[in-house]
Amino acid sequence: MFRVLLYTLLLLLFSCQSGVQINTNKNAVILGDNIDIKIAGLTPNESYLVHLQQLKDNQLLYSYAEFKSDEKGLISLDHDEALSGAYIGQDSLGLFSYLDIQDSAKFLKDIPCEECFFIQVSQHERVLAEKQVDRINHSEDALSYIINKGDLKVDVHQVESSEVLILVLGGSEGNNLFSNGLAKVLAAKGYSAAAISYFGGENQVKTLLKIPMEIIDRSRTYIESEIGKHEKVYILGVSRGAELALLYASHREDINGVFAIAPSSYVHQSFTFNKLSAWTMDGVPVPFVPYGLALPERDEQGKTSFLNAYMEAISTADSTMEIPVENIKGNIVLFSGKDDQVWPSTLMADKIEARLEAKEFPYKCYNYQYEEAGHNITPPAYLTEVLYEFPYAMGGTIKGDVEAKADVWQKVLSFLESK
Repeated sequence: MFRVLLYTLLLLLFSCQSGVQINTNKNAVILGDNIDIKIAGLTPNESYLVHLQQLKDNQLLYSYAEFKSDEKGLISLDHDEALSGAYIGQDSLGLFSYLDIQDSAKFLKDIPCEECFFIQVSQHERVLAEKQVDRINHSEDALSYIINKGDLKVDVHQVESSEVLILVLGGSEGNNLFSNGLAKVLAAKGYSAAAISYFGGENQVKTLLKIPMEIIDRSRTYIESEIGKHEKVYILGVSRGAELALLYASHREDINGVFAIAPSSYVHQSFTFNKLSAWTMDGVPVPFVPYGLALPERDEQGKTSFLNAYMEAISTADSTMEIPVENIKGNIVLFSGKDDQVWPSTLMADKIEARLEAKEFPYKCYNYQYEEAGHNITPPAYLTEVLYEFPYAMGGTIKGDVEAKADVWQKVLSFLESK
């Protein structure tokens, strides 16, 4: 504690001597919320580097961008376009979103803590100012439970004042690798949330194959035994988890709305060479779209894209393979990137919307699409996927994905706040 206090005092003294100040509208930030970063006291019309360092899972992550000060010696990361760096754009979230596992500039100081972002400004390899912003990825008011019984694995985060419970389903990565992080941040925003692992966890099947939809029902029973019932229950799914979220909600009366990120309008085949369904209901395989004959392609980086394979598959699909989304008893919110290289999520989102219109769906459907975004638009935007080197092509640009994630996050929160 004394060492951290001394270090902070030295930073303040150093910053005052240089005349450069880093000002933020928040000294502690919940992951996903934007930080308004302004740098003052600079020489007008000169270039500076803004660095960002973070420790995550005992690994140093680093990002930087070059900016030019205005005639008043100011830089605003929310208003000034970056000249170069890891992220080029006008949003502070860019620096925070695509942190990389790499050595930071040698002239920078070490980070004093785990639960923080460390912002530094330099010119000609001289550090001019530094500021620490605490990172909040969970709520001190939330009570967390782990349900690990048989084939059930659920991470529950209860907010006692919340009348809402959000069920979170990750994608084809399996387990709760990413979904639990999102559930934690939803709890930090004041909503009870539970990340449900439907395959890939302890005592669970290791691939997406004939997963019983009832695993969600049984998970909910245990959740209610731990934290009680909630007035409203929403379900949020990503990719294959979005497929499951829509499918599950279309067969249950007590789901009040669905958030589907990179969604599917169809039930697709399992992750096997055999033509088997990914899901079962009451022990019966759900009708599905089998994979076509088209082989996956590789992008310029040599990563595998499944887009053409899925496009061929759905071109021959019939209506029995479609998810009966018109049975859902609440609003449906769809998010997709138009450059999705995993599967045609935008096309399938349009199919969902068209089916709902044809069936005279009594609730609302919101179909949000992002021009330069790919498959990976799961909020909150601070979470970096550079830690996890995907062998598959996701599509999208860094800027497009970052802006989409930020918008998805704000739209999810706005929807929840309006209920």
